[in-house]
Amino acid sequence: IRFSLDVSRDEVKALSALMTFKCACVDVPFGGAKAGLKINPKEYSEHELEKITRRFTLELAKKGFIGPGVDVPAPDMGTGEREMSWIADTYAKTIGHLDINAHACVTGKPINQGGIHGRVSATGRGVFH
Repeated sequence: IRFSLDVSRDEVKALSALMTFKCACVDVPFGGAKAGLKINPKEYSEHELEKITRRFTLELAKKGFIGPGVDVPAPDMGTGEREMSWIADTYAKTIGHLDINAHACVTGKPINQGGIHGRVSATGRGVFH
């Protein structure tokens, strides 16, 4: 999920297609989950960003665009563990309240909230190898 003033529908579609192909090539059961908000996160307080992120999550969930086994987005430009934590929490407390795997609706969460070790450095390791 990308928060950037430069995000566009065409960019998100292209990134989604690329993610689908990348995951398919390495037989990872994810792919295609990309989204973006045309905002500059530096222009908002933490509280405002939390409200924006949680509302965005609700809108994605209402349309069936997020959830374990549906689409599992990850952090991207302008987002990180904090935003992924808000997304997982919002999903688990609303649409996913009966789903034991609700927090699996997003990757890139902090370790103490179900994230995995090595997530932050994974992109760099992929470039290195």
